[in-house]
Amino acid sequence: MTGSPARSLGDAPFDRGLQAERTALAWRRTALSLALGSLAASRVLSTVLGLGSYALGMLGLAAAACFLVSADRRYRRAHASLTSTAAHPRGPRLTSSGTMLLAMMLVALAAGALASVYVLLAALR
Repeated sequence: MTGSPARSLGDAPFDRGLQAERTALAWRRTALSLALGSLAASRVLSTVLGLGSYALGMLGLAAAACFLVSADRRYRRAHASLTSTAAHPRGPRLTSSGTMLLAMMLVALAAGALASVYVLLAALR
């Protein structure tokens, strides 16, 4: 006996390559990077924007939390779909609608716009 608890089929990874698990980890790293970047940006922008920079930092933290929750839900849904023996009524749905990717793109564009404003304001001083 190895002493490890028995696992059900639904708990075991679907494949040896762990594609779904790696994707979930990548989204977790992305959310963590967004959270840390938001905190750093709010600290740097506080000299230019004052208290508004902390509001933007909190908005970035909220976006990171949303990405983290959404990635976890998506992983659980994909894992359940892959390990389920029952046929899905509408067929397998393993790909996303691109909502998370679109949201991340909008956050990146907003961060780029804020960085541009910061550079312009610093150059005008």
